[in-house]
Amino acid sequence: MSYEFSRFGQQLGCGSGIGELMDDLGHALAHGGPDLKMLGGGQPASIPEVNAVWRRRIEELMAEPGGLSRSLTIYDPPGGNPAFLAAVAQLFRGTFGWDLGPENVGVTSGGQTAFYFLFNLLAGEMPDGSHRKILLPLVPEYIGYANQGIRNDMFRAVPPIIEKPGNMSSNTASILKTYPLHQTSPRSAFPARQIRREMS
Repeated sequence: MSYEFSRFGQQLGCGSGIGELMDDLGHALAHGGPDLKMLGGGQPASIPEVNAVWRRRIEELMAEPGGLSRSLTIYDPPGGNPAFLAAVAQLFRGTFGWDLGPENVGVTSGGQTAFYFLFNLLAGEMPDGSHRKILLPLVPEYIGYANQGIRNDMFRAVPPIIEKPGNMSSNTASILKTYPLHQTSPRSAFPARQIRREMS
């Protein structure tokens, strides 16, 4: 039986660069043997001290009456577990001095999901019919961003020429600058709004 998908469904099912990348990495990890070191694709580092924290917390949940069952079978509120949100807000206040509370913290199922929400919240078709884009001032960028927009023309990428602060065109919703945390990554240092009008 064949189905005709909506345009959005076709976009979701047409494949993506990040999907192919993660598929390749997943097969490599599954068949690469015990000595394979996965250094790409956002694979979390296996840090013994962090693993010990996860193990301890799972043991605490198992020892707590109803703890494991509650964590596995009962939904938290849509915004996330209130105690967790409060703990994250307290950590950021104490570490960085930021004036924020639990209402300023969002929890998603991963970075890809978070960026999908953020990009489509800020950019795309606006209520007045105009279109806003996400500016990538450092190119080439992470392959995972390519298919994150509901529209195909969400991103604008240009070689960076940083000269004069304060000039950013009205259809730029946000500037995104990220890079993997390894020594071969490109580096740049500039305040968030030092973008020339003809670039944005």
